[in-house]
Amino acid sequence: MKIIRTFNNNVISAWTDDKKEIIVIGSGIGFQKRSGDIVDEKKIEKRYTLDTEEIHRFNQLYNKTSFEYFDIAEKVFSQAKEEFNYDIGNQTMIALVDHISFAIERAKKGVTIPNLLLSEIKVLYEKEYEFGTWAIGFISEETGIQFPADEAGYIAMHLINSSMNYEATAAEIINISTEIKNIIFTVYEITLKPNDLDYSRLTTHLKYLAQRIINEQEPESTKLTDDKLYGILYQQDPRMKDCFHLINNFLSRDYNRTLSEKEELYIMIHILKILSSH
Repeated sequence: MKIIRTFNNNVISAWTDDKKEIIVIGSGIGFQKRSGDIVDEKKIEKRYTLDTEEIHRFNQLYNKTSFEYFDIAEKVFSQAKEEFNYDIGNQTMIALVDHISFAIERAKKGVTIPNLLLSEIKVLYEKEYEFGTWAIGFISEETGIQFPADEAGYIAMHLINSSMNYEATAAEIINISTEIKNIIFTVYEITLKPNDLDYSRLTTHLKYLAQRIINEQEPESTKLTDDKLYGILYQQDPRMKDCFHLINNFLSRDYNRTLSEKEELYIMIHILKILSSH
């Protein structure tokens, strides 16, 4: 393995034996090293395989980012890989370096960017948000800079997006679930708090529905095997028809999709449960 570029004493890029460029991290691995030198593989602690575009972005980012910030972001990334049982791609490390370094610079200037999806992230992606909370605490310990909860939400979104094996993003999923929820709450004149159990259950259900819609998965079924329950629940409240009319209009307009009867049934059950509890 030969060195391509030495970023500093601890970070280099190198050619593997099969001619792939990788980022290598290790204490002292780049000390007094130049392009073409052989890598001391005993010093390798971590390696990241990136595609050509990601390597280019890494080079650009490293040139304008303090190594302190890079090191902090890399530690957050490594902790995330240990904590979550889904694959977190190496491109997330680059995204975290970019985001964390920018967040630190903003915080130094007293600039805060509100995370408009924060309340939904807390409910839909509780574990990722908890990790984001740990991450901003860790960054604060390392830098002495305090961060608002909005930043925990942003870090959570990087992890969420990395975990998805399809083209959906956290923002898209939250948009669909929030829009449907708003329709329900408006039609039924309901006000629920995010920490309400019924709110959490409905939101979680809509999250998985949104994933199927964005991933263009077919509805679980177009018709129910037994449509008696569907008919009974549909007739229990005259607002049900208006509610699903609005939901299906939204989905048809934006996603060329409408709900199957089975999908409507599950949402009806949540609605009626909420109505009976409030």
